[in-house]
Amino acid sequence: MILPLVTTLILASGQAYAGGIGLIGAGGLHQDRVYSYQMDAESGDISQAPVDVQYNPSFGGGIELMLGDRDNKVLGVVRGYYYGDAPQSVPAGDTGVGNSARQSLRHVAMVTGGMQYTLVGDPQAFQLVLIGSLGTSFLELDPSEEVDLRPYAVAEAGPGITLFLTDSIQLAASTGFGVRYSKRPYFTGTGYVGLRYLFD
Repeated sequence: MILPLVTTLILASGQAYAGGIGLIGAGGLHQDRVYSYQMDAESGDISQAPVDVQYNPSFGGGIELMLGDRDNKVLGVVRGYYYGDAPQSVPAGDTGVGNSARQSLRHVAMVTGGMQYTLVGDPQAFQLVLIGSLGTSFLELDPSEEVDLRPYAVAEAGPGITLFLTDSIQLAASTGFGVRYSKRPYFTGTGYVGLRYLFD
């Protein structure tokens, strides 16, 4: 749904012949909720402990497609990349009765589509931009099989900069703040850095 929408918008502008391709690296923090259980020392009854809300690191990298002429104020941005979620921490005070903490790296394949909007600057040199995107995970792997993994949707937006190093090579850096959604929203913040080759 996302990729056809981006493509349709760019085709409608009459600039689908222009664009670029690049490599990106990503890293940031995402929100996790870890559940645990506790046993009453006197009665032996087991009950759920307060939910432990954690902010754990994520990292990854992949490819980026730019859709549209570099001089346009609005460009399409499509990203496909690998993302790894760091293991979760066992909740403080865990009594050993049981918890849902994931003890291994979670491997995720992501695809997002969105728009880059130029706020100020020269498209042939340095720009301050705003990037917004929607996407989804479509492949997840937890080698330990400790948890039931579910795909999640992601929506994020944030500022960024672009700088041409040569006539065709552009340095791009941006931040994205938003949410992942799988049964409930989870906050996330990610930084992206990459090099683009523009062929328009």
